[in-house]
Amino acid sequence: MFCLPAWAQLDNTSFYKNRLDTLPEQEIGIRANMLGYFKSNEYFNRIVEGYTLPGFQLWPSVHYRAQEHLTVEAGVWMQKDFGSPGLRRVEPTLSLRLHDEHRRFIFGTLEGTVEHGVIEPLMDFERVLEQRLENGTQLILDYPRFRLDVWTDWMKYIFPADSAQEEFFGGIQGHYDIVSNANMRLRVPGTVQFFHRGGQIDAIPDLVFTMTHFSGGLDWEKYSPGSFIEKVGLSGYYLYYFEWNNPVNVFPQGDGWYANAFVHGKKFGTLMLSYWQGNTFLTAVGGRLYRSQSSNWDQLDYTEEQRRLLILRIMSDFHIGDNYRVMLRTEPHYDFGNQRFEYAFATYVHFDPYFVLGTLKKP
Repeated sequence: MFCLPAWAQLDNTSFYKNRLDTLPEQEIGIRANMLGYFKSNEYFNRIVEGYTLPGFQLWPSVHYRAQEHLTVEAGVWMQKDFGSPGLRRVEPTLSLRLHDEHRRFIFGTLEGTVEHGVIEPLMDFERVLEQRLENGTQLILDYPRFRLDVWTDWMKYIFPADSAQEEFFGGIQGHYDIVSNANMRLRVPGTVQFFHRGGQIDAIPDLVFTMTHFSGGLDWEKYSPGSFIEKVGLSGYYLYYFEWNNPVNVFPQGDGWYANAFVHGKKFGTLMLSYWQGNTFLTAVGGRLYRSQSSNWDQLDYTEEQRRLLILRIMSDFHIGDNYRVMLRTEPHYDFGNQRFEYAFATYVHFDPYFVLGTLKKP
């Protein structure tokens, strides 16, 4: 069956875990999820320095369709870095999902990172490699022409007299399709996002602050199934950022423009050209290239009020059935402010098979 998925900027659907909500009632099985990656960022600027991310994640879990509208999934998430002994992280995961055809409420481990569908200046793609787990609550409304994702991810829990502050992150991501048919789609996307750091029981004098981001835009795609060029698209977004209460960052507010144009073909993959223009723009969880303040550990006080980038993305995804995927990406960019060409390249493998163990008898 031929399918052209709809996506607002980067097509990250190959990184999504398979939905298992439609399995038979009382069925129990094992999901054996694995994400492998080798990403090299050849950056030589003072906003973000170059680095390499080589490794893999294992996420085995037991999945149980307890009732028609209730599923439970419990597992263990493990992360291994190549060249480092042992495992970097081992975390238990648990998701309780209440769902029907168009709605689902999740408590525990969320459908997070790239699955929110947030644009890259507000949600760093590398979070799926480095900070994949999100834990909290999530409500998703998913209809043919309308989608809404509301979530809160509790990132840092603290105890009395703790030496760190609590942190949580959440947002509302949605879109509405003005036009949606076999030939074309015209979509209005929007995002409200916040990051909070504070707390009342910690033992440090740091200020409490909340970063808030808004984005809105227009996204158009044209489809030609079976043609050499199967899909073309344009999208543009305006982003605004500010801090509540006492600003602690060097730029308490800022904004930016983000535009994309792409062509997609079954034989050559996807070519996308992206342009970013940011003005004193900061973000806690967004892509580091888009920020106006350095994320380098030894240059945190370095800033660039204006950031202008032109990014070319060359992407190929190979699907072997529904459960095995290989993704290749090359992303050169030009930094206008520093008059410098830089690039990144990556290979990813994502396996997500499911094995049926049996069916339990109803009590």
